Amino acid sequence: MKTTPVLVAAAAALAVSAQSLADTIISNSPGNDGTQTAGINDGTRTKGMGFTMPGGLDYTLDLVSLRLDITTTDVSPLVEIYSDAGGVPGSSLTTLINPGSFALGINDYAFTPSGAFTLEAGQSYWVVASSTLGTYSWKASSPSETPVGMATHLGATFGAYPPSSSSSILTTYFVDATVVPAPGSLALLGLAGLAVRRRR
Repeated sequence: MKTTPVLVAAAAALAVSAQSLADTIISNSPGNDGTQTAGINDGTRTKGMGFTMPGGLDYTLDLVSLRLDITTTDVSPLVEIYSDAGGVPGSSLTTLINPGSFALGINDYAFTPSGAFTLEAGQSYWVVASSTLGTYSWKASSPSETPVGMATHLGATFGAYPPSSSSSILTTYFVDATVVPAPGSLALLGLAGLAVRRRR
């Protein structure tokens, strides 16, 4: 088939394009580790950072990175993605996988989804941090650094789980995600694969 090389080339271009579309959705990282911080424990002190996805494309969540100050290794942070309920965290949508190992001091920690989780275009979400064991601090910059990126900053909250009181402390984090391929792109990849099989 004369069109086979064209389809194969298109499929290759799409594959490269998909790899390059992994993006930082929102971030105020690395921050400056200023005097502002959010002390977090197992229920009475929890923190939320909200963002609103841009319109157009859905994204698959890759990771959420938080800048944490660990003062004891006997700690187990809990990080979840919440829906939005009028500018505060609504209900838990997914619990992210804890990295499992924490070193004393200030470091960035990546929390990852246990399965595919879609950040839908135009929807608002909250990153909510609490603890199942011990206490730790989620660092922030002084002066505050507002998160920016493809998404827009929605707000910050603090308080008992889930946090619903407005907070001026903008803790340091970033969200990475990969664009969900459009249906037409997937169809083209399928046609290219079929053409290669027929050629063989």
